[in-house]
Amino acid sequence: TYSETVISKVTGENVLVIAVPVIMEGEVTGAVGISVFLKDLSEIITKELELPGDMVFYAVDSKNRVALHNNTDMIFEEEPEPPEKSVSGTAPFTGWRITLGYAD
Repeated sequence: TYSETVISKVTGENVLVIAVPVIMEGEVTGAVGISVFLKDLSEIITKELELPGDMVFYAVDSKNRVALHNNTDMIFEEEPEPPEKSVSGTAPFTGWRITLGYAD
């Protein structure tokens, strides 16, 4: 399972918390969780996609806040207007709306 995007109480960073139950003999005995730093994940995705400078990608959470963006200053801002030349889809795991397009 995963959380909504939140601000970490420990680091003050924007994160997504992912947790899975620990099950022993059919019973939940605990949980293991991680915090995914949204800025770091955005930077990894930007690097791996090798997007040209005139392209933009971002993902918007269920609260219409930017969760991921190739401009990490946009994280936790309100959803931007999609570029005129863009495509969008929904991520099945998170339900986030992901957009990829050419900057206007």
